[in-house]
Amino acid sequence: MNQREEYNRHRIFTCNELNISVNQYNWFRRLANKLQLKYIRSCNGYTQPFFEKQDEEREVIWCHQIGKKAEALKLFVYHQTDPRGASLYLAKYRINDENYHNAHCIY
Repeated sequence: MNQREEYNRHRIFTCNELNISVNQYNWFRRLANKLQLKYIRSCNGYTQPFFEKQDEEREVIWCHQIGKKAEALKLFVYHQTDPRGASLYLAKYRINDENYHNAHCIY
């Protein structure tokens, strides 16, 4: 199985487990990717003071959008700000620092 097939299997499994469509998964994934790029830039010192405020405002907006959509779907969200891994996890139960690894990773 190649990497693309493995990803598609993961996405379908996650969609079935969370009762969401592939389009909804992709919507979460696009915002998760934006967040992850922001965290990578921040961690590596690629932000400039002028853009830092804009990045923080965007992060708040993206997190709010994710939270509202997840709430509408009766899902819980965990944001991982460490750029070494995925930035977004979803589950049907409350997620925290100690159990997020059991949730569904959106990548």
